[in-house]
Amino acid sequence: MARRAFAFWIKPSRIDRVDEALASNQLIIGWSEAEGLLDPTLDKRDFREIVHRTYHSGESTKRKAGRAAPHLWRFIRELSIGDLVLVPRPDVFYLARVATNSAVFVKGGKDEDATYRRDVEWLNGGDPFPRSVLSEPLRARLKSLQDTSTEISDFVDELEKLVSAEIAGSDWTPEEIEAVVRDYFDMLLHELRGEPYSKTEHRRALMGRIGRSKGSIEFKHQNISAVLQAIGKPWIVGYKPRRNFQNALVDTVERFAANDFEDVETEPAAAAKIDPGVFVAPPKLKSEEGVRSENVKRLARKIDQADRDRRNRALGAAGEEFVVQVERKRLASNPDLAKRVRWESKERGDGLGYDVLSFEEDGCERFIEVKTTRGGIETPFYISSAEIAAAKELGAAYRLYRVFGFGNAPRIYEIAAPLEDTLALRPSVFAALPKA
Repeated sequence: MARRAFAFWIKPSRIDRVDEALASNQLIIGWSEAEGLLDPTLDKRDFREIVHRTYHSGESTKRKAGRAAPHLWRFIRELSIGDLVLVPRPDVFYLARVATNSAVFVKGGKDEDATYRRDVEWLNGGDPFPRSVLSEPLRARLKSLQDTSTEISDFVDELEKLVSAEIAGSDWTPEEIEAVVRDYFDMLLHELRGEPYSKTEHRRALMGRIGRSKGSIEFKHQNISAVLQAIGKPWIVGYKPRRNFQNALVDTVERFAANDFEDVETEPAAAAKIDPGVFVAPPKLKSEEGVRSENVKRLARKIDQADRDRRNRALGAAGEEFVVQVERKRLASNPDLAKRVRWESKERGDGLGYDVLSFEEDGCERFIEVKTTRGGIETPFYISSAEIAAAKELGAAYRLYRVFGFGNAPRIYEIAAPLEDTLALRPSVFAALPKA
């Protein structure tokens, strides 16, 4: 539930940019010449001074800057994760939920005066609501809104009920759940194979078949992503996982997830794509108790994604090749070192305790063990006693690269030795002999 609610016009320089905001999943405001406002040491007076100096230096008073600065302060400092934002347009409005605790300044956007932005999740599938669904007091508040923004937290309960009503609707029938899960997995297979497809066309066709709204279908797609994320399976980029799903959905996902998606071949061109932000921070371990339903926990045990990843040699080899390419690109400024990066497990075989030999910028060796999955960042993985021994022996020269989201938008998080300091290692396989 939102703690607060705000209304923001998205009209920097009096130009409507709502469509751009919807497409980018962001809130957008102007004041592109007022750089430096993201500095956390600034206070409200500093904001006013920067706005005055940048836009109203010829004015004898700071009255105009004093009217503008609070909107910037609200956008940069007051908005926080979970807050609701209402974006008005004539006769309609959009609702979004703030997705980050920090704003960004997009360089190069000055000509369009759209540089200060915030990531959000657009609700109702990004479709507008008619203003007629709002209470008369809230409609009156919006009608009187002449400036960039205002706080409307006294209406947060009304807005949350509106969101809940759109998401919930009537209970989904087994036939509707079957249709939406089948449609989701059809799109997922296209995505894993690197084949083009249109989410919009799929959604429209599904709306025609089952009569559900765009927002309701997209929320159900996000529910499916949440189930797949919980069991370590790949999920569709663009359908951010949303929990609070019904058990009937888990049962249906189970039937479709029984297919091993790891046998979907990764196209070499797709696997070779290396984004600038390929390296990310490791996830923080959190308890699953109270987060996953018993049905999801049972499904996770039944579909052991970590074991599937371990047994899938083609996936493992593709991930190792990807890391070789990543390392050569990382060392591109030193061509001699880049040429010396070797795929050791391919050239010398398994059993070394690492897969790739790379280097630091100063020429010191870096021994990399690669663990690859199509699943998300929280998908667990298996590690052998030989790999743990290699980490201990090689010490600071050892790295474990966890490659996740492979074949779609692969990312890597890095673990340094000693592994026990960072990884929660749980015994799962034992060598057994009868007792003497």
